[in-house]
Amino acid sequence: MFNSKDGGKKYKTFETALFKNESLSVAIRIFRCLKLDVAKNKVARDHFGKKIPCFLIFNAKGQRVDAVYLKGYKARSSTLMKGLVKASKGHGKMPLMTFIKKYRSFLNNLDKIEGKKKVFNQKKTRITKGKKGKKVVLPKAKQKKLDAEAKRLAQEEKKVLDAEKKLLEAVKAYTPGPRTGKVVARK
Repeated sequence: MFNSKDGGKKYKTFETALFKNESLSVAIRIFRCLKLDVAKNKVARDHFGKKIPCFLIFNAKGQRVDAVYLKGYKARSSTLMKGLVKASKGHGKMPLMTFIKKYRSFLNNLDKIEGKKKVFNQKKTRITKGKKGKKVVLPKAKQKKLDAEAKRLAQEEKKVLDAEKKLLEAVKAYTPGPRTGKVVARK
């Protein structure tokens, strides 16, 4: 929760600083996060108005497990992380900190593949363009080699993305429904 009347820029700066913490950004991936501007909600303003910014943390059963108040807009991610760990206990097959470690590994692998694809595309462009910028017809053997490399990279990417799906299923991460914003529970 935040108060836009406290100065929206102040909150934006705070939010940016808070979520620069990679572990926190990864942990948030499995939660459903909602923003509430207390300036626009009288009940919230009356109850939490002086305790802003505030994070109310609920577990999968909808029970509030923690309320984290970060007075003075101090971006203390460790305080928020403790609440998220509490909320995630007993939900899914994997503890939150294990998920964070494995998801970081997934992100590193995805970055490597993206780098390989970029290098491959540059190489392909260099090979297929002639000296005057016109497309060059490659010998079948060279074209076959390029196609094989593209296929290998696509398979490698699919393998990594499938691993992400398994990770998200293990922690029972929420998935927003298409265009409706409704939550679709994972089985």
